[in-house]
Amino acid sequence: MRRLLYEGVVAGLICFVAGWLSIAALALVFAAVRLTVQCIVWWRRDRRVWSRLWNLVRFLADFAADLVKSNLILAYDILVPWDIHTIRLVEVSLEGLSDCEVAVLSHRITLTPGTLSCAVGEGRRALLVHAMYGKSPTIADDLRRPVDILKGRA
Repeated sequence: MRRLLYEGVVAGLICFVAGWLSIAALALVFAAVRLTVQCIVWWRRDRRVWSRLWNLVRFLADFAADLVKSNLILAYDILVPWDIHTIRLVEVSLEGLSDCEVAVLSHRITLTPGTLSCAVGEGRRALLVHAMYGKSPTIADDLRRPVDILKGRA
């Protein structure tokens, strides 16, 4: 009786996992088809699709590199007995950025350990960022770099 119960549970789990995997595979196929159609539509409307996709890949790679670097710095700060952080409030210029780009920038800054988007200044001219490791004099430019990468300026 136990063997029958175990076989039933195992068979149920196998069917469950196979079902989810087939749904995931189907979702990936639909996503690939949708991305292809979207790229064709973009290409017909604007010939800069490939450069924009390349900028998106560079943006994601830059985010991954910053995430790893920030986590290593944070882990080092936790492990050493002395303080290595220099806390600063930094103003990052928002000139020439749309609302969507400001949102992407602020979310990316907040997702990276050691930095936090605090507020958008009066008149939407600057983003106030709390930086735990704000020793660098070029930190404002470094924090704005992701949006410049997306726009193809960096």
